Amino acid sequence: MADSYGIPAWVNIPDPDLDCSAMGIVWGLDFDGVRFLRDRLGCDFRCLKIKLLVAVYAASPTRHEVLQELLTLIKTLQGRLEAALVPISLDSNATPMSALCFSEPTSGRSYLWVGNSRDLGCGAAGDGHLNFGFECEEGLVSQWLNWFASAWIESAPLTPLTMNVPALVLAPGTKAAADSWREYEELCRQLGSPEKTNADAVNPQQTRAGDQEAEQRRERTIANICKEMGMPQPDPLQEEIARLLAKGQVVTIDKGSRTPPLELPIAKWLRASELGTERVSFKADAGIRIFDERDSKALEKLRKGLSELLVKLTYPLADGVRWMPLKAQPLLEQEHLRLEKAAKKKLDSLIDGGVAAFVSSKRKQIEEEVNEIYKKLHPDEPLPAGTINVIVRDLEDRLVKATGEHFLPKVSYASQKFSLRAPSAHVEQWAPARTLLGAIAEHGRKAISKKDHLRGHEIAEPELLEAMNVCDDHILRTRPDSKTVNTAKRELRSLEEILADDSDDRSKCDRILRLMQGPEQTASDLALGRVSSGQRTSGGPTQPDTGGEAELGGLAGAGAQPPEPAQTLPAGAATGDPDDAGEPRPRSRQVDLARKKFAESRGTPMAQVAAEARKRMRDRMVQRAARSGEGTPPNQDQHSESNQRLHPAAVAALGNISPELLKLQLESCLARVLEEYSQAGQELLEQAELGDNLYLDDLLDRVRAADPVDLANELVLANPQLHLKRLPYLPPLEPLKAVLAMLLNADR
Repeated sequence: MADSYGIPAWVNIPDPDLDCSAMGIVWGLDFDGVRFLRDRLGCDFRCLKIKLLVAVYAASPTRHEVLQELLTLIKTLQGRLEAALVPISLDSNATPMSALCFSEPTSGRSYLWVGNSRDLGCGAAGDGHLNFGFECEEGLVSQWLNWFASAWIESAPLTPLTMNVPALVLAPGTKAAADSWREYEELCRQLGSPEKTNADAVNPQQTRAGDQEAEQRRERTIANICKEMGMPQPDPLQEEIARLLAKGQVVTIDKGSRTPPLELPIAKWLRASELGTERVSFKADAGIRIFDERDSKALEKLRKGLSELLVKLTYPLADGVRWMPLKAQPLLEQEHLRLEKAAKKKLDSLIDGGVAAFVSSKRKQIEEEVNEIYKKLHPDEPLPAGTINVIVRDLEDRLVKATGEHFLPKVSYASQKFSLRAPSAHVEQWAPARTLLGAIAEHGRKAISKKDHLRGHEIAEPELLEAMNVCDDHILRTRPDSKTVNTAKRELRSLEEILADDSDDRSKCDRILRLMQGPEQTASDLALGRVSSGQRTSGGPTQPDTGGEAELGGLAGAGAQPPEPAQTLPAGAATGDPDDAGEPRPRSRQVDLARKKFAESRGTPMAQVAAEARKRMRDRMVQRAARSGEGTPPNQDQHSESNQRLHPAAVAALGNISPELLKLQLESCLARVLEEYSQAGQELLEQAELGDNLYLDDLLDRVRAADPVDLANELVLANPQLHLKRLPYLPPLEPLKAVLAMLLNADR
């Protein structure tokens, strides 16, 4: 809400002394709003940068003069204010609003202010105005940034041309007025997104290519906005951790409601001496129980039962901090009630006639035993008068609390969120996430491989595993058998290695999450929609396994032969090592082989190595053609025949990839392909020990003049075992990702 003077409440959000950025949209901007921005940015908020979308609509107060003053302010502030226009259609049913998202990189906090007030909330002191300001989490900030980037792409720049808003007033209107506004809308659309004016009917594959291109454009816009505004770029892993933390809460035991131990410490009453030297200390300890040893141990086990239960139903975030899944909270209530009933039943069986009468009946025995111990400690002194009364009174007080309404303590819950404060040498923001993910992964694998891991309570194992499985762990998806047990043991060792290595905590979190997602799939598996354990790995729709589907593995001559039956790529095919079929190659061995390969070629010029690689691909193609009886394949340099090397359906699919898009994808996805699909790739990329990739160096030199189909042929030849049977049904860039992965692993 605004205060009584019409100043919007959002001015209380940014700290004037901290760097802060804001993005937002404003409806109904007038002179008051522009002058308010001028006063605040010029005086109070010299560390604030704003990127603003200004909605202009028919008969709005945002006239030519207002926009002219805003443009002057933008020039005056020299980069601290930027604005663009969003023309609102006459047919739109949107209502006026103002929204601003503030981000403070230093503190890592973000805030959202949104409401139905126009003009940035200036003058919103009357009835009917409702505005909210609140701190928001990373997931909400990311969603806001996605929306803002999309709107920014579609907006028109604020220029002397676009500030000429038609001067309309609210009235029944005329056709000429409506036409005037539509012409203005079209002008802004052409300046903001010219490709939309040529939106002809396209086939589904072209639509998918356009969607992917739009997604890439939005990602680039987000990156530019974050860079300009000094904001951290959204991290998908942070969003995933934030969503995980939202599935549970931190749980603590209320010490104020805890029943004290039924064994009373009496060392001070016995005057037990303490001995010690400079390096050795000795403290005497003594306690007295009102019940016998067996019953006292049984009650103490019940008293500590809640603490032990919390260990079973929670995961650690840090020392002394436990996080409980929301689905496990009803199980805690259930076990809490069971332990409470068991304790009450035990106490009722031991105490007859009330607490006071029971303690009185034990007084004589207590007095005899205390005097006996005191005499051994102090042979020449009697027990001080009144000591027995104090001991009996304290024992009675503890027993009264134990037999009260609650024997077990209560618990409290609190939400936990991921902090995004600025990096510091003394702060490790990813440590709690690493601890949590490590415990989650360990729990599932020990539940499968160790029979006693889930004991210590009366909760059914399936119910407990379902409640604790907050990451949809692949190890818990199938019925346990000997193979699953072996996998769990092997992954436990992998988990120990991840947690013990020298990588940063963020990297460990990412690797632990991928461990729980299941065995790593190669890029070709993902693009092909390969079926593993009954689950299709591709995100696209499943296609029937018909014999008419195109394959890239069969490179025909002038006449295409019928496709071969569907084949699954061998496990070792992706790396080019036939000995690796079966288990995935360990990371260290993958790196060693890659380094060895590079060392062998270190003395050879790059151009010669690339030429030899192309020759090996050509030789493979010749051998394959000879085995299939197709004769020698056409020369690779004859572009006119390049289309004949692929199945016609594959040609049609690849033909929708423009050379510009291919080049962009080659350049932008190299790091991602290395990181996601090559087990050794990320380490090699970071250490730069292998130099440039030979194949991609050569391809990038030729891609500007290459035909998409011809380039695809070159990529496919890197591994003739590749079968892309579903290529025509995939989005255009997926085949490229697949063959890129094959190319990156070829000849290692």
